[in-house]
Amino acid sequence: MIQNLRVLLLAVSMVYFVQTVYPQNNNVLWIIKPQFDYVGDFHEGMALVEIDGKWGYINKDGKIIIEPQFDAGDDFQEGMAAVEKDGKWGYINQEGTMIIKPQFDEVCYFQEGMAAVEKDGKWGYINTEGTWVINPQFDAAGDFSEGIACVEIYGTWGYINKKGTVIIKSQFDTAGDFYEGMARIEKGGKYGFVTKEGKIIEPKFDEVHDFHEGMAVTKKDRKYGFVTKEGKIIEPQFDAAYNFYEGMAAVKKDGKWGYINQEGTWIIKPQFDYAWSFNEGIASVKIDSKWGYVKNPLTAKEKTAHYEQAGAFVGTVNSIQGNEVIVAGNIAEKVRLFDTLCIFSGEKMVLLRADFPMMTTAKCRIISGAANDLEKGMKVYLYKRKSEEEKNK
Repeated sequence: MIQNLRVLLLAVSMVYFVQTVYPQNNNVLWIIKPQFDYVGDFHEGMALVEIDGKWGYINKDGKIIIEPQFDAGDDFQEGMAAVEKDGKWGYINQEGTMIIKPQFDEVCYFQEGMAAVEKDGKWGYINTEGTWVINPQFDAAGDFSEGIACVEIYGTWGYINKKGTVIIKSQFDTAGDFYEGMARIEKGGKYGFVTKEGKIIEPKFDEVHDFHEGMAVTKKDRKYGFVTKEGKIIEPQFDAAYNFYEGMAAVKKDGKWGYINQEGTWIIKPQFDYAWSFNEGIASVKIDSKWGYVKNPLTAKEKTAHYEQAGAFVGTVNSIQGNEVIVAGNIAEKVRLFDTLCIFSGEKMVLLRADFPMMTTAKCRIISGAANDLEKGMKVYLYKRKSEEEKNK
């Protein structure tokens, strides 16, 4: 588990876009001229930039919003960014106001309203006002995910709730965040999973991925397979495998790619030189050195049944106004900022972006599909987490 993702350690410099278009040179369309010593990705409309050894933030128009003044910084998350000054870390808001003064030795992002921070060699959790919610007492600590965080106590890892109560005793060599009610754990060099109730899927795999749509990729003896939340296994037999999306997973066998369902049955037999996961009902595939697209053959009913089985239900449509949709349900536990949600209207699928998730409602924007296909009361499912594009394609 990565504790502290520092933007200043990015391996690749990137170019960002603003409205002004600059002349092309060598087929590169410059939209913002190179002027920074280093840059980070945009998060919540802001990007970290370095000028003369100091870090600040710009907006998507390329305007410096927070003057470079910090020794280091992190991305914005939940409206706050960690910054370092004179060897200590604190947090600023998007106006550049120091909300929590620099006082910590190490820090993590805010997640679910809390951030793991280190002070005097021990980790605890603070809220967005900088108040200790869980006093520093752990050797290491992870972000909260689905109301639970992993913590290290005397060399092994367990899990706590938001009150700081240990709910899964410290026993693992490493531990990951919860996704869909399951967390990756390692013991004795092998990987498995643990539920929120502490039930363990035996660590016997060489590698595992996070759960997605009720299934997780596993690896054993250089072959890939899958496991369900109940521990049912699709035996490792594939040369490569991606996560399930829209009820199917792209897998490679004997040099060719195809798609299986959650039972491990071939829905599209292996025939492609390469294949990506389904997205918005379509997947890109390569055959005979050329790329094309294939349609997801599953019906909306089959996809819905898969999402229900996977536990991806998050709530229902509460209201629709133009391109804005309010979703009501168990939002705090199920939905994060900028997650993608989906709704089925007949055979049509409408995708939403969760722009403002709260405790029981989420203000969303339609990013694919039409508002006139939606009705109040329609079921809404988690389609893709914002982080998955980087982690698990």
